[in-house]
Amino acid sequence: MLINYNLLIFAIIIKLSYQFKILVYNPVFGTSHSNHMIKIAEFLAENGHDVTIIHAPMNPKTNDNHGKKARVIRPSTYDKKVKDIFEIVDKNLKDVWNINSLWNPYYTLTLISMFNKWLAASCEHIIKDDELTKLMRNENFDLGIGEAFVPCVFGMFKYYNITKHVAVMSGIPIDSHYNEMGIDFPIGRVPSIFAPISENMSFLERIYNTMFYLTSKYIHKEGVYRGNDVFNQYAPSYNINLENIFNECVFYISNTDPIINFGVPGSPKMLQLGGFLLKQPKPLDSFFDELLNKRERNVIISFGSFAKSMHMPKEGRNNLVELFKLFPNITFIFKYEIEDPIFFKNFENVVTKTWLPLYDLLNDKRVSVFIMHGGMNSLLEGSRAGVPMLGIPLFYDQPRNVKVIGELKLGRWMDKTQFINNKNLFINNFKDVLGNPLYKKSVKKVSEMIKKRPYNEQELFLKYIEFACEFGQIKNFNIVKRTIDSE
Repeated sequence: MLINYNLLIFAIIIKLSYQFKILVYNPVFGTSHSNHMIKIAEFLAENGHDVTIIHAPMNPKTNDNHGKKARVIRPSTYDKKVKDIFEIVDKNLKDVWNINSLWNPYYTLTLISMFNKWLAASCEHIIKDDELTKLMRNENFDLGIGEAFVPCVFGMFKYYNITKHVAVMSGIPIDSHYNEMGIDFPIGRVPSIFAPISENMSFLERIYNTMFYLTSKYIHKEGVYRGNDVFNQYAPSYNINLENIFNECVFYISNTDPIINFGVPGSPKMLQLGGFLLKQPKPLDSFFDELLNKRERNVIISFGSFAKSMHMPKEGRNNLVELFKLFPNITFIFKYEIEDPIFFKNFENVVTKTWLPLYDLLNDKRVSVFIMHGGMNSLLEGSRAGVPMLGIPLFYDQPRNVKVIGELKLGRWMDKTQFINNKNLFINNFKDVLGNPLYKKSVKKVSEMIKKRPYNEQELFLKYIEFACEFGQIKNFNIVKRTIDSE
């Protein structure tokens, strides 16, 4: 017994010696992004690390009451400026369905510019909390982890005396982030984050791609400038320059999977570990199990959490109604913000739920098609599950994501204005995805490739984070950024 006791003590000492203190910053503005950061914190805590997560309240409609293993910290107050900007953003998101934004860089710029203002106000709110600052500095964290599209967070880490940080991206890297890492972004060969364009571009598509690329550069620069203004006002003695701090990250880890992505440039710092937070699907509960047994085929419909399905124009809703009428022998399971809305009540083959166990449903062989908005998590989940997809993108990176679906023959995609205004095209696209064996064959192959890849994304993520905690920035991983002076 004495030997076993000594072995136990030794094991605990060994475990503690490899435990790192990690701070994860979570700007709570949307469900999918917030969940991504929460899952990172929980995963690291489950693997023995001392993890703290700062929930920066931005969107009162987003639930941030998550976190079982990681310690959760919140500011002591809710900020009026953050709330006022949220009201504007929320109104803009209600209009997303109605604006023809697919080939409109200006709309993308104005929408994301408001997000930059919102994120900077949230950063200011956190920095002004002196008690929180004191608490964070006393923790002596080994590493900070923040979303790459929130430049302000990396200045915050410096403000908290955290010398090492990792940038993560819950979706595709913004084009200008390659430039910040010293990599020239090949505008004529790689689609921009915002562009519904393939690698083989026409002359006109290259012009559009350039416009979207310049939009991404402006958005990043604006985020940097707004963040710098915050630190110049509240922490001038720290001399924080977010542009310099951003590219000092140890690693930049994106939630993209090279198997379902276009070819992109890279460096030892930029890693694609898409789907590393996905766990094994769980068996369905009795309700959904019985539901899938009612009919031979089942279709899942989900347009994400940002742009609400309840704000869909009536023309789009009517087109869905026509689809439900045409296929009474298919069960349609629709993630909708209102339980049993009146316009779907007469359909026995339609079930609406405010929440779905989406990944568990997609991994059930009784599901035939996934109608989705092109969010990165939906693309990752649908591809890994091997379900043909019909993508209807709304904004941001979704047009590019659904273009990947079309190029890899994982299904089809159509613009939201086509979905709203062209009933026949929508129904024909659905019929094609449902009945064409090409899509089933292609997505099944991709699913097998993802599952049988020669490395484990979760293990890699953990090892890279632990490496970053121990060694910090590797100077020779950096590519020198080109400037006018250096050319």
